[in-house]
Amino acid sequence: MSDRQSAPGLGALMQDARAVRGQPVEACAAALGLAPEQYAAYEAGAAEPSLPELELLAYGLDVPVSYFWGDRPLSAQPEEARRALPAADIAALRHRIIGVQLRQARLAAEQTPEALAAAVGVTPAEWTAYETEGAPVP
Repeated sequence: MSDRQSAPGLGALMQDARAVRGQPVEACAAALGLAPEQYAAYEAGAAEPSLPELELLAYGLDVPVSYFWGDRPLSAQPEEARRALPAADIAALRHRIIGVQLRQARLAAEQTPEALAAAVGVTPAEWTAYETEGAPVP
């Protein structure tokens, strides 16, 4: 038998974060639009949440979403490591992801930035900013 303990599973990490934040199962279930029994099944390891559900849970429990694929319970981490990215950082990351997806779609369609800018009513510089600078797409 090994002295090394295995890393906690996803359900255990979810349960620990919920306990550290003082949230009941019902509150987390409601945040995800689930019945409390379904959320409890996630914590018990009997079912697996989707990535969007983990993102919502991370937001609601104020933890980084990457916490859920880590190996340290929140209760074992220093206080300064227990917080999620600020909302502005999350929004900036999302804008950059959307920009990359726009560029990939444009390249796959063999379109120029100028053609798409004209089609949607923005300047070519604005379109390029969406794709490369993470500018918010209206």
